[in-house]
Amino acid sequence: MLGADHHGYIARLKAAAAAFGDDPDTVEVMIGQMVNLVRDGQAVKMSKRAGTVITLDDLVEAIGVDAARYSLVRSSVDQSIDIDLALWASASSENPVYYVQYAHARLSSIARNAADLGLSGEGADLALLTHDREGDLIRTIGEYPRVVAKAAELREPHRVARYLEELAGTITGSTTRAASCRWAMKSRATCIPRAWPCAPPHGRFSPTDSASSASAHRSGCERASRGAASRRDSARTRPPATTRERLRTERAPPACVATQHHPR
Repeated sequence: MLGADHHGYIARLKAAAAAFGDDPDTVEVMIGQMVNLVRDGQAVKMSKRAGTVITLDDLVEAIGVDAARYSLVRSSVDQSIDIDLALWASASSENPVYYVQYAHARLSSIARNAADLGLSGEGADLALLTHDREGDLIRTIGEYPRVVAKAAELREPHRVARYLEELAGTITGSTTRAASCRWAMKSRATCIPRAWPCAPPHGRFSPTDSASSASAHRSGCERASRGAASRRDSARTRPPATTRERLRTERAPPACVATQHHPR
């Protein structure tokens, strides 16, 4: 990988390989574009002569190692990269690396709660996954092998980063809906594993369930979901919290439903 101002070295590298008896065509050189740092909407000026060069260590200190790595890998090498220091240091959904990490934290929370309850995915009835959001999540997960293979073939790791952001959005939407359904339950109950957040009280609709009871259950979940959306809108006006506080206060609840359903 060479910078945009070092493209003249490609021929030299190939000539060096030929001089050592290697096939120069095996030398693959990628040219990356310039990286610009942005602070308060203005580009940070750097100059070697003036001694105002910002090193990678400085970037890591400013926004953290995870954000520094992700900010450099999520864009194609043939595009200039503008790194907004305030954005990448923030703990908000506008920060791509925070958004992906937050989705991972929610899934980890679900996995821990499932493990505590002794639940596993073995023997699960996947035929119950009929909700639109479930289909979106399954299709997105199914794209992972193809995305990784294409990224390796084209030497474009940013494809994986962008895929993770898309997957995080799908996961966050699904788990938020699951949380809304759980908030609709007022009584204490035992959790039943269920991928579809609006499952009936006993985990599935059976032939003995009436259409009215199924409809009533789904309506209750929809009302809870709208209420949760209203609360999220109100929360956006609050002062920003630290990453640790956000992860502590917004930990995802287990993907479960109650044995007794009492919609608000």
